[in-house]
Amino acid sequence: MNVIQVVYYSVMIASVLCGAAFKIGYELGKNSSQANKRNDRINTKK
Repeated sequence: MNVIQVVYYSVMIASVLCGAAFKIGYELGKNSSQANKRNDRINTKK
């Protein structure tokens, strides 16, 4: 493998990992905000 292939594959692996991390973070953040809204609704009914 030459240097260009190493750089290419490194960038591809990094982009896949970053995409997965973004998707996981997005889903966790979305679920967290929904849980907060649900708790606020419950707390305001008292």
